[in-house]
Amino acid sequence: MSAENPTFPDISLVILAGGEARRLHGRNKALLELDGESLLARRIRLLEPLFGETVVVRGRDSRLPRVPKAVKVATDPVPGAGPLMGLYAGLRRCREDWAFVTGCDMPFFDRRLFGSLAARRDDHDAVIPRINGWYEPLFSLYHTRCVEAVEAHLDRRQIAAFYGSINALYVAAEEITRFDPEMRCFFNINTEDDLLEARRIEETHGPDSRTGSP
Repeated sequence: MSAENPTFPDISLVILAGGEARRLHGRNKALLELDGESLLARRIRLLEPLFGETVVVRGRDSRLPRVPKAVKVATDPVPGAGPLMGLYAGLRRCREDWAFVTGCDMPFFDRRLFGSLAARRDDHDAVIPRINGWYEPLFSLYHTRCVEAVEAHLDRRQIAAFYGSINALYVAAEEITRFDPEMRCFFNINTEDDLLEARRIEETHGPDSRTGSP
């Protein structure tokens, strides 16, 4: 793979597409549209070619847009149990040892930034950006051996609940901004205003402005 446009065939892509979306009045984020394309379809289109496989995790009662046949679909075993349960369901379906876990509501991606995170896996269990004390659990890499630690914390909702039980590498803001100065990769859509802002970014920077695509 080239340094400019790397691919990651030894990493599974896990996209979480459940969630209650309370600030969007319960609307299904996977079906929200950006430039005429659902958020989930966009995430799959941009990222699926880069990874060894793609796993989408849906809520038990969530409807998904049509996904490519090659995409695996996993279902949260417990409705409303939060993103930690989604991570658990996704990691259990992965074929590869490592997984990049992200949300369907995060429309932007920088291949160079992700490549820098992936290159630092070494003997760690996870590679997690931590910005000003806040984790970015849905732009992180997890080894599938984390499943046991995740399972032990399933009574908690937040993904970071199990971080103290694993050997995680935390990546600071200074290293992130070398590739993504505006930290656009961590932008996620929780409100109607966020959706409008995503559309503004798209119009200003182009449809795939942070993908590193040729």
